Amino acid sequence: ELHTTKEKPFYDFNLEEPGEGMTLPVLTGASFNLWDPDFGEPYAFANPKVIEDYLQKRRLKQVNTRSSAFFGMPAEWARDTATLPMHHPRIAFRDVARATDTRTMLCALVSGNQTLVEKAPYLARRDASPTDEAFVLGVLSSRIFDWYARRHVENRVSYGLLNSFPIPRPAADS
Repeated sequence: ELHTTKEKPFYDFNLEEPGEGMTLPVLTGASFNLWDPDFGEPYAFANPKVIEDYLQKRRLKQVNTRSSAFFGMPAEWARDTATLPMHHPRIAFRDVARATDTRTMLCALVSGNQTLVEKAPYLARRDASPTDEAFVLGVLSSRIFDWYARRHVENRVSYGLLNSFPIPRPAADS
């Protein structure tokens, strides 16, 4: 959603006493761990209205950009700020992976009303159900998926790698 460098003016790094109106937690990969969305401190805090306006403006462009996860989404959805991912729970994962980590794929279901930086990418739920999302979270958190990821990941879990990993697609009635 946000970038640690490009959007730095939005952030308040005083985690003990953020400035007035700085109530939106900004998470990075170290802020969560496997199945633990509250593992660490937020990266920073931000003003929720400023971030919502910024992300909304960007999303209105992204629905027309082929490389965006939001490409092709309905215009009424894109215009509704209540549908911004920052307002909803979503699966986030750490993009940093080290050989010394016990797990390569570290993901969690982070709660809504938080925003994420590039070190904590997330999966955008387009037309899946909460049950589908729970299934994907279970697969991504499994030891067998982690074993597979460890065989292919050097130091970063990227969308490109993640998209190539095998994730079972059970029938809708399964």
